[in-house]
Amino acid sequence: MVAGHVTLASLLLIAVGTASACSTNSNGGDAYVLRLDPTNGDVMWTYRTSGYTVDHPAAFENLVFVMGHKDLVALDADSGEERWARGGLQGTRAPALIEDGVVFAPSQPETPQGNIGHLVALDAGSGRELWSEGCLLGGYGSQVSVAGGGRAYLASSCEPGDGAASETHLVAFNPVDGSEIWRSEDVQYREGDADGGYAIGLGGSPVFESGYLVYANHDSRIRALDAATGDAAWEAPIASPPYSATVSAAAGTVFVWPQVDPLLIALDVETGGERWRFERVPGDYGALHFTLFNKPLVVDGVVYTFSSPSQMVALDLATGHEIWSTDGAAGTMASDGEVLYLGGHATIRAFDLDSGAPLWDRAYDLGEATRMQLNVVDGMLLATAPGESPPYRD
Repeated sequence: MVAGHVTLASLLLIAVGTASACSTNSNGGDAYVLRLDPTNGDVMWTYRTSGYTVDHPAAFENLVFVMGHKDLVALDADSGEERWARGGLQGTRAPALIEDGVVFAPSQPETPQGNIGHLVALDAGSGRELWSEGCLLGGYGSQVSVAGGGRAYLASSCEPGDGAASETHLVAFNPVDGSEIWRSEDVQYREGDADGGYAIGLGGSPVFESGYLVYANHDSRIRALDAATGDAAWEAPIASPPYSATVSAAAGTVFVWPQVDPLLIALDVETGGERWRFERVPGDYGALHFTLFNKPLVVDGVVYTFSSPSQMVALDLATGHEIWSTDGAAGTMASDGEVLYLGGHATIRAFDLDSGAPLWDRAYDLGEATRMQLNVVDGMLLATAPGESPPYRD
């Protein structure tokens, strides 16, 4: 079983991009969505559009949802044909996720007052709007964390006006109607400037694991909240200001990658106590860009990560001890529980999970699109290839 992924349908999704994560240009080149054969990487169908697509598409009942600069598109998972599209999502910076047939489409439209974020809920089958809630979303977007049990979560940033600083909260809301369940105000969130980067999860998202919401605060601490109530559960220090960290979670473990140290730290999700730390080889990890797109992957008690910018390593989840390593391997990882897929620059490589032995590799010619982002959600292998403008920045 693969841990740490939202299993909403049977798909392996890959995103390919050309610019670094610091790009904020909204006019990209051609973007692609491809279905690939997971046994050898052969292209089965291709969907082509303009502008960038995000790196984490969603899937539900044989539909694949891809968000770009202005549109949310639903594709038939078998043929790649467009089922429906929703425009007017100017400035979208986060992927859609699905709960019970609802697509959450974070948007940041341009208004006379500036870019004011809001969240739109659409029926997955038809694209019909179910509800829209203003000021649930702000900044460069927060990925919705769907946890089930009638709750979903995101980081909300609203501009109070009159030049005041933005107010940032973690919000639990009802995915049926967008109504707020609770709001935590003890959050310091930064979008990325000369002093630091995103401080709450991937793209500004809280991480849900085992009943807790975990995020990296910009005061150099990892914090966890009780997901049911929003009450503080624990906190753990990570580094000195003004730095933050990338956080992910799986199998009862929180993984912390401080942006200033070549470390991977494993914490207990219930207590925040440190289980182990793995020291990486010092090198150019690309700061936030590398950490955003290369989170640890957990499969059946093994953590797959990188010991250097060019070496992949498998670690024992319980102890952090190295099991195997492979040189010359870097990129984003995903697995179907049997094969480990690694996306690099215009290439996909497949490895044996147990030994790290290479199985196959393929190169792709998509013009300037080179960065490949991987996701696995069951039987199919898909690739999204953004144009010039990926949805994140460092």
